[in-house]
Amino acid sequence: MKTDTLIEVKNAFKQWRANRSSSAEKTPQQLRNLAVSLLTQYSSAKITTALRISGANLKLWRNEITTEPPEFIELAPAASAEPAVNHHLDISLQLNNDSRVRLSGNISPVLLTALVEGLTL
Repeated sequence: MKTDTLIEVKNAFKQWRANRSSSAEKTPQQLRNLAVSLLTQYSSAKITTALRISGANLKLWRNEITTEPPEFIELAPAASAEPAVNHHLDISLQLNNDSRVRLSGNISPVLLTALVEGLTL
């Protein structure tokens, strides 16, 4: 199975070389990504020999991929700088359809902020 993957990538490089417009054309990003993905299964020497690429290029491509920031970064909620003081809340809302909503009780500033943000969506 590992050999199939290497052969598939090797064939993709072979096809690209046969169809590129000039020998100075940069290697497409998709092929670079495929070559770098092989590093989890093969040595760089085996990859560079099979794909007929330089070790310097493979190293450069690997560094480009690993230094790109992820598309999504999950952040932990910030700790509230306010003391954990609860405030008494008593809110009555009348909606456009004549429905009424009443919120009453002790509530922290963080929860109050979440409620207000939820109402504005």
